[in-house]
Amino acid sequence: MKPEEGAAFVAFVPIVGRRSPHVGDDHVELAVAIDVGDRYVDIAARIGFREDQVSRGIALGDVDGDGRVDMVVANMWAPASFYRNAGTRTGAFLGLHVKLPVGPVASAATVIRDGHTVWDTPTRAPIGASATIWLPDGRTVTRQVDGGNGHTGKRSPDLLFGLGAANGPIRVELKWRTVTGTLRSETHTLMPGWHSVLLSASEVSGS
Repeated sequence: MKPEEGAAFVAFVPIVGRRSPHVGDDHVELAVAIDVGDRYVDIAARIGFREDQVSRGIALGDVDGDGRVDMVVANMWAPASFYRNAGTRTGAFLGLHVKLPVGPVASAATVIRDGHTVWDTPTRAPIGASATIWLPDGRTVTRQVDGGNGHTGKRSPDLLFGLGAANGPIRVELKWRTVTGTLRSETHTLMPGWHSVLLSASEVSGS
């Protein structure tokens, strides 16, 4: 699937003829590619991104809570590298810490709080849950809780949306399944920024 125009992503680029001293495969370099409309351009050198070691994993997430995605690269024979996103030309964002209660105590209704909340009840990431937002220009964007996929590729289960210049209320539709598999759906209106969401464990919509 093609990323949204202007979005950046990390790619593994095989360099034929360059061999790793530790493994028998061709050397694989990390590239940061950005969509410029009709092609992708590697901007890794311009942003100071380079790994000379044998890297085996990438984890993505907003580590410092500023709405910008940071990254950790795991190296096989060297310390891990942490890349803090210090970009300044960023717009508004909507971030959702989505949790589902577990155990004997379950929420009867969905609870949403501003910022980063540590819930009193045990929770887990609701793998498979999704959030769809409506932007002011009519576009919709959907994110799904999965924690990352692929070989040694991981990301935070939090849902993060770039809003650009939109700084007003955002319509958000949440969909998830309860522990028994019942499909639930709710729509809320949220302001940009981080929000903590404790999903309802009730089997009945609207309760």
